[in-house]
Amino acid sequence: MFKNALWQITVVVLVTFLFITLSHASETDIVVLKLLLKKGVITQKEYDEVINELKNTTTVEPKNSVANTKEEVKKEEDVTAQAGGVKEEEAAASGQEKSFVDSIDINGNVIVVGQGTVENSDNVPPGSDVTDAVLRADLKVSAPVYDVGTVYINLRAGAGFGLGGEGRLSAFYGVNGVEHTGKEDFHMNEAWYEHTLFDNKILFTVGKVDLTNYFDTNVVANDEATQFLAGGFINNIAVEFPANTMGARLTLAPNELYDVSVGWQPGDGVWENVFSKPFIIGEVALHPQIASLKGNYRLYGWTNRKEHEVIENPKDYAIVLPRESASKRQDIEIPTVLNKDGWGFGTSIDQQVYSNITLFGRVGYQNDNIYPFDIAWSTGFDINGDMWSRTDDILGFAYGMAHLSSRYEDELRYIENLSPKTEKHMEVYYSLKVNDKVYISPDAQLFMDALGQGEKDTIWALALRGTFNFR
Repeated sequence: MFKNALWQITVVVLVTFLFITLSHASETDIVVLKLLLKKGVITQKEYDEVINELKNTTTVEPKNSVANTKEEVKKEEDVTAQAGGVKEEEAAASGQEKSFVDSIDINGNVIVVGQGTVENSDNVPPGSDVTDAVLRADLKVSAPVYDVGTVYINLRAGAGFGLGGEGRLSAFYGVNGVEHTGKEDFHMNEAWYEHTLFDNKILFTVGKVDLTNYFDTNVVANDEATQFLAGGFINNIAVEFPANTMGARLTLAPNELYDVSVGWQPGDGVWENVFSKPFIIGEVALHPQIASLKGNYRLYGWTNRKEHEVIENPKDYAIVLPRESASKRQDIEIPTVLNKDGWGFGTSIDQQVYSNITLFGRVGYQNDNIYPFDIAWSTGFDINGDMWSRTDDILGFAYGMAHLSSRYEDELRYIENLSPKTEKHMEVYYSLKVNDKVYISPDAQLFMDALGQGEKDTIWALALRGTFNFR
């Protein structure tokens, strides 16, 4: 009884307040009334009484008793989402300006991954499986510069080698994109300024950048925090992206259908002599939409002019030793040469084929005179959980291969006395949304002929990832 009385008093107070403020009523007040009516807070009679009084005091009239159009529903959602009940547009119209502190956006996440091997005899120490953990935390801060630019800083901390550290499990496709150096540290991962022109048709970014945020991107396979863990399913392994350092990118986006981008960084990822050994990449991207199914088709080419140390003619230095004589083999010095001619090209595609199914594919080629593999490709899909009543969950699957270059095959065959084979990699994950802040993802990877060495065992790597977001 007390609750009913309290509820009635609240309704009376609210309706009385609306009557008192009728002389200053605006379209937003009408939207509020509609929202209250729709939610059952006030009755149709009370609503009509307020509207009739409003007609006598203002020229603003409602279209219908209850919002039915998409535009009106959107207004209701905007009102509901207001912090304090005032939209930014209304604040600007009333002369209020958003303070600089209020305009700063601060968010980030903490990612924890536990990962272990199964049936792996090539671990360190040999003959045993291992389990490792790795943690990474990101703090991201962005702030507008008037209405034409943005300043962004990403501070990162981490700990743990992960399975890919200390030689435990090596593969061209990688093991864990969250892996760290093993030391607990705190550093600036990104820090840049972005300027926009002509209503975002031209974007220019300069500072300490991560070019993988702009090139070879993919809706299905691009984020180790919630999607695939293997590095080869995050970005194309047939692109020699430098480490985050001084760089720039320029994007021209005349419309929503296509855009053209170019990026630059020092090829060796250092801050000294930044222009002497450049990494340069250019990309054209198309974004068609057919029958509400979205797609992205990207084609790019790149060059990395840093010095690459390679064995020029492995056949000339053939070493015949028993395979068990690995220590003797390591003592033999093989002459190497330096080659700056690093280059390649590739494509990254994602396409919705159904409302809850999206396919992806990547193909890349790189200079076979330098790199151990010349062609790498991957394909797969993700499915959201609509069909099993878990709309925000994601099931992902990927498969890829790294085809060895002839030079690297000769190196394995004649110098390492090993049997060269194409590396094959498979991964499946399930991202379970616990709430808006927490995602839990079991993950399984299968490595076949890792590093192109036919003697390597087929290995499973099982993982459990937790991603905790904050804002």
